[in-house]
Amino acid sequence: MSGDVRVRAPRLDGSTITTTSGDVQVAAAFAAGARHTMASVSGDIDLETDSPVRVETHSLTGDIKVEGTHRTEGGRGNRT
Repeated sequence: MSGDVRVRAPRLDGSTITTTSGDVQVAAAFAAGARHTMASVSGDIDLETDSPVRVETHSLTGDIKVEGTHRTEGGRGNRT
């Protein structure tokens, strides 16, 4: 599963995005109460949202960047 994933949408009602060596870029509002998960083994995860939701992101060697009001929890390679 190599390749970059780019999503730009008004709203996502639920999402699961996974890559092995690609970058993940998402710019969208996230539906409250829905599950949103993003994972990449060696790619970067770039998330842009103003939604007050919890999003799980995982990356072993990539960077995780979130734009918008958020709180970061977790340890190396595992952020929520």
